[in-house]
Amino acid sequence: MNIDKTHGSNHATLHRYLNGRFVSLDVDKLLSVFEPFHGGIVDRDGTVPLHFPKFSNTYDLRLGSDAVSRRVTLTLDIRLPVHPPEFWYCVHCLMADDFVALLAPVVNRIYYANTGTPDHAPKFDAESQLTLSSFMTPIRSVNELIRIFAIPDNGEQA
Repeated sequence: MNIDKTHGSNHATLHRYLNGRFVSLDVDKLLSVFEPFHGGIVDRDGTVPLHFPKFSNTYDLRLGSDAVSRRVTLTLDIRLPVHPPEFWYCVHCLMADDFVALLAPVVNRIYYANTGTPDHAPKFDAESQLTLSSFMTPIRSVNELIRIFAIPDNGEQA
């Protein structure tokens, strides 16, 4: 897994898998999951601002330039921690629906909600049968995501 060092340890990525391959996320579907909290793609780098009621921070989804030109993207980048519970409801919905896993170096784990996701994860080495699912942890509720990633601080409301 490639970690973008410019983002530091609070960088996480959502990946979608299908039959052992990394596959694209449909941007139209992805944005609909985050309704009504996003303002659409605002620049050619695929930035989507998210704003949640009662929270002063604006969170940026970094979709990448291919999201603008082809309406699909291979990864969704977020910066952690993200405090609003609504964000995690959206992410959990995406993970539960479509074989999407959250790669989170900040806690050194890969999380999934759809029980079929590990079956679709790629195999690294056919000889040893080591699979990505060996490193995956199931997330059964939105509250689990919040507990792991929405680290409270004094500047945000719960």
